[in-house]
Amino acid sequence: MNNPGRDTGSLVPVPRLRLHYGYVALAMASLALLTTLGFGRFAYSLILPGMKEGLSLNYTQMGLLGTVNTIGYLAAVPLAGVAASRFGSRMVIAAGMLVTGLALAATGAVFDFGWALFSQTIAGVASAGAIVPSMAFAGAWVARRKRGIASGFITSGVGISFFATGPVIPSLVASYPEMGWRYAWFLVAGVVFLSGLLVAALLRSRPQDMGLQVMGFNPEAVQGDPPGEGDPPGRPYGSDTRQAPASALNWGLIYRSGAVWHLSILYGIFGFAYISYLTFFAAFLREQGGLAEGIIGNMWAISGLGMIAGSLVWGSLSDRLGRRLGISAVFVFLAIAIFLFTTSHSVVIYTISAVLFWAAEPGVPVIVAAACGDYVGGRLAPAAVGFATLFMGIGQAIGPYLTGGIADMTGSFNTAFYVSALVALLGMASALFLRPTTVHP
Repeated sequence: MNNPGRDTGSLVPVPRLRLHYGYVALAMASLALLTTLGFGRFAYSLILPGMKEGLSLNYTQMGLLGTVNTIGYLAAVPLAGVAASRFGSRMVIAAGMLVTGLALAATGAVFDFGWALFSQTIAGVASAGAIVPSMAFAGAWVARRKRGIASGFITSGVGISFFATGPVIPSLVASYPEMGWRYAWFLVAGVVFLSGLLVAALLRSRPQDMGLQVMGFNPEAVQGDPPGEGDPPGRPYGSDTRQAPASALNWGLIYRSGAVWHLSILYGIFGFAYISYLTFFAAFLREQGGLAEGIIGNMWAISGLGMIAGSLVWGSLSDRLGRRLGISAVFVFLAIAIFLFTTSHSVVIYTISAVLFWAAEPGVPVIVAAACGDYVGGRLAPAAVGFATLFMGIGQAIGPYLTGGIADMTGSFNTAFYVSALVALLGMASALFLRPTTVHP
């Protein structure tokens, strides 16, 4: 007997739409970069002028704080990449964020330069655990033909932090002349630490851990998405939910690959070229450009639009045109942005430079992360990114100290910025000789 009011004969099964958990995982990787880089590292430029006055620092010491942070980061990046490949990204990223948050809080509590150096060194070491696996995260969760745009999505989260730090931090530093820079460090520390707890709860290292295929996997077109050199042989990456044990991975492939070495050198050139602009952005605009804290903060916030757009555009562009041409184009835009910063005292030119710089800045990290997955496969991608980031860290370590020293000697940042722009052009020329990767539309 039929149930009154229910026409069972007319019922049509409606398929349930399920969101691939990869979207959640990628969002958590993006959050890790947003907070650890956007708040924990990039906001340093906005806090630095107040910290300089509070601790009576000179430009060389300001640059040295950035250098020791980078040295700590540099020492940890190879271990961070290997640890993520062996033990999984979830544990390494979350632990890195929690320790980074504590180290940033300690920076806000210091009363002398020596302790500031120590806390920033610890922050650099810990941040490697969060940044390196996050940059390579798309290699494990996304099929190769979409890996560039997925890496761009992860990096685009950093741009969101500009809208918060730009208006808030300069205002906080200016409102409390003696304690404002300390409050700013406590604020960014809290954001990084709490985000680390959320990442620990929701992030998953690989789709295989949840019985899922990689995002974008097409079983009817597996030949169009061949495995990377480090993926298990005999099957396309992502075509099987099984995963090779860590002991079976070909770790030596990373260090024997000429393409990975070339990519790493390019990353080092990028580290040197961009770090001086980043570290002394606010100090230059306030002391050499004569701008008020509020204007600098607004300019920083507007730059976030460039960061978001650049993260998405460069990844997608490299998927279509190839990693080699993508990196070359990024270096050209980076050189133009740095050069523009020294040509005028106009707020309009400064703003154009800042937006262009941050639109170009994510391009190299995004493309390097995608190319590492292309060259060595998704499972080894974090280790390859860690190796490449070692070179980037060398460039970052040299940049702030050299720039600060030149500024102290010349009384101007112009010469140092010219050097950075020329180094970016060197990167462009070198990138043209990068070995092409197999990119599938």
